[in-house]
Amino acid sequence: MGEMTKELRCSVCCHQRFEKAHRRTDPALHHQIRKGGGREQTQSSFAGRESTNGGGNTRISVINHTRLKKKGDLRENLLTNEFPLNKLCNCWREKMKNLTVESKESLAEKRTERSLVDTAKLLLNTLNHVFVGFVFIYTIWVCYRNGFEKLFTWHVILCVFGFHVLMAESILAFYSSCSWAVALTQPQRRTTHWIMQVIGAVCIIVGIALEYYWRDRNPEKRHFSTTHSILGLVALILLVLSMCNGLGSLYAVELRKRIKPVYLKLSHHFIGLACFVFGMAAIVLGYNKRIFRENSTPELQLTLKVLTVLVIFLSVPGVLRTIFSHVRNLLR
Repeated sequence: MGEMTKELRCSVCCHQRFEKAHRRTDPALHHQIRKGGGREQTQSSFAGRESTNGGGNTRISVINHTRLKKKGDLRENLLTNEFPLNKLCNCWREKMKNLTVESKESLAEKRTERSLVDTAKLLLNTLNHVFVGFVFIYTIWVCYRNGFEKLFTWHVILCVFGFHVLMAESILAFYSSCSWAVALTQPQRRTTHWIMQVIGAVCIIVGIALEYYWRDRNPEKRHFSTTHSILGLVALILLVLSMCNGLGSLYAVELRKRIKPVYLKLSHHFIGLACFVFGMAAIVLGYNKRIFRENSTPELQLTLKVLTVLVIFLSVPGVLRTIFSHVRNLLR
């Protein structure tokens, strides 16, 4: 057992022997292997496990090279000398004989490309935060000039804060390049996301309710008579639906016996994305309203529109990629 855990073994030639050894030393782990039933589950059960052998801790590392998410992971580890060749089993030792200096140079080039991509993502994400902040701060300035005692002013503040700030930032919380969420774990990002979504939903609902009340008090004002107001109504309906299936998505594991988690998550991502796009589109049209015409300039109105559209395009790629991944898994 001691020798087996010290060597890096591939599943093709050593999986059965490794499993047989653990059957005697770790029945619980063997049960996990059998219960998983597949090589992918076996890899996740073994990876990073600590096994006590002869009074010392030895890390068990089993790599199933046929199921690696990135095919270059093992080659990269070997090229960086994280796994010496003399500790490989025979089949991998034969494969690694062909590694040359050119392979290391190719790996260095890939790392450089990856670094450039990560830098570009970080730059775009930072610009997105700047755009979000600029639009909201300028909106507060416009509302200040219009007067905080007016109900319509608070409709503008609450809806921009709910859609343009909280919804956009809650989506960005899941991005690995998000600067303010880089230290958060995935569960913490998920918690931050739904807290920001709930606060944003409250702001949006109150903001739309204030506008409805203000129009109700002015008989000459009709409800939902403009494209801006219709888009806002659609966004509100989608917001309610998104909050409902978002709750189901949050407890997808507990509800898996009734409905597959992928359906809950896919519907939440799709409806949430539609809600965000419709809400931001309503905001873009809102820059044509009198409050912005009287307290701003045409150039700044155009700037606000461009920045809001950029926030949409910089915020949704990750959601679209997730939706595509879910659809692809369903079609398999």
